[in-house]
Amino acid sequence: MAGWLRPLAGTLLLLEVAAAVSFLHHRYEEMVRALFRVQSECPYVTRIYSIGRSVEGRHLYVLEFSDYPGIHEPLEPEFKYVGNMHGNEVLGRELLLQLSEFLCEEYRRGSERVIQLLHDTRIHIMPSMNPDGYEVAANQVPGKRALPPDGRGRKTLQNGGLLQVCFAVAVMPHFILIPTMPFAPQGPDAIGYLTGRNNANGVDLNRNFPDLNTFMYYSGEINGPNHHIPLPDNWKSQVQAWDAASAATSSYSTDMLIAALPFCSSQVEPETLAVIQWIGSYNFVLSANLHGGAVVANYPYDKSQDQRFRSHRRTANTPTPDDKLFQKLAKTYSYAHGWMHRGWNCGDYFVDGITNGASWYSLSKGMQDFNYLYTNCFEITLELSCNKFPPKEDLERQWMANREALVAFIEEIHQGIKGMVTDENNNGISGAVISVQGISHDVTSGEMGDYFRLLLPGTYTVTASAEGYQPQTVTATVGPAAASLVSQTQESSSSQGEGNAMCPRFLAKQPQLHQSVVLAPMSSNPAGAAAPTGSS
Repeated sequence: MAGWLRPLAGTLLLLEVAAAVSFLHHRYEEMVRALFRVQSECPYVTRIYSIGRSVEGRHLYVLEFSDYPGIHEPLEPEFKYVGNMHGNEVLGRELLLQLSEFLCEEYRRGSERVIQLLHDTRIHIMPSMNPDGYEVAANQVPGKRALPPDGRGRKTLQNGGLLQVCFAVAVMPHFILIPTMPFAPQGPDAIGYLTGRNNANGVDLNRNFPDLNTFMYYSGEINGPNHHIPLPDNWKSQVQAWDAASAATSSYSTDMLIAALPFCSSQVEPETLAVIQWIGSYNFVLSANLHGGAVVANYPYDKSQDQRFRSHRRTANTPTPDDKLFQKLAKTYSYAHGWMHRGWNCGDYFVDGITNGASWYSLSKGMQDFNYLYTNCFEITLELSCNKFPPKEDLERQWMANREALVAFIEEIHQGIKGMVTDENNNGISGAVISVQGISHDVTSGEMGDYFRLLLPGTYTVTASAEGYQPQTVTATVGPAAASLVSQTQESSSSQGEGNAMCPRFLAKQPQLHQSVVLAPMSSNPAGAAAPTGSS
């Protein structure tokens, strides 16, 4: 090729990549094509897989980014983004498609920041958890006006009847028909709250996870665990509508009930079950669930013991043991966002653009709390737009407002400590419990024996324990920019007669000089990473 043609070819290559970024609303088939286009453009660092199917048979696709796609590398944390859980909240879906194309494009351009991110992190992106609901919303199906309560209507809103709310009162369910305002059509040119929100069975997927909060609140009264809570035997039948306590403490209004939108289902929906199995198959460390209808970064707990619907009567702040860490994670997103951190958005005000979920309104059986109570994953919920279905003309502005925040939040996965728990033969031990003194929430090691514990900067006393071994305690210092690496080896010690003793050992992806109680930096902060924002 002639020398003068080479720059032109390079320019055309970049234009070809950039052309893939289209600011429009992607229907299901278009979304699938967009995902596979990214995979074809970056085949060596991406993989597409499906975690299951929706009620109507649509695949729940995930696009993975990694330097070794399809493989979990020890000491490389797993991250996930989930969008479009509510079918009519579509901005997250489009942002995740844009993010996928952006990561691929920047990788091809040789961006040090993105190359480092893909080298150190395994990223899973699910643009749509509720593709069936999206198709309903995108078809601009109008909602129906609910009639005054008359005790007779039993059809769901999506089937053209009354808005139905089901409360579990004693044994028999009681149906309350709520009069509401007419709902505008959905779709790119209208704002709406209901049409397409639920899945094809009319179920709100963010009220369909096992209620581990109730167990946790009871367990806390007897000093029980608030982490890795096992699913109850009846969990598939317990994920059904509201409880009577929710109804008793609520002063109903249209907005409150629209926000809560309970359902009358006695089963786990296929989309929910697929996600439960998914997060049980990967040792996710950090996650965000993208929603719409407000602009705020919401962090756990979502459910309060004093549960009410969204209203001016807000419930009390209900913090997790990792409350300061969650605040920092939420601020990382809000301050990297174009305007979330300003506080005033969509007619509401949130200091720093963040909120404890339960202090805003109490939500039962949500995915955010389930991640924290059932797995090692720390998840927040990102409300990203006042308009649940913004017009396509607004998508580019929204992307520019969220682009840095989406990347900076992924980079937060490297804040804390990580390490290996092995036996004397250097075999990884899975299921070892990693406890941090002063924080009553533990994480566990994965199948290869690696563990990840998100922490704020500071010095911590960390204990690793596993069945058949004596616990081992070390001191770990977390710096302000990157995680520290702490690995522990469990050695057999039959002479002690108390099982196996654990001796500290510290490893890294690259060999370290120190072999005893030493903390070595895991890696430098990814190039160009935003500085930690907000106080802790």
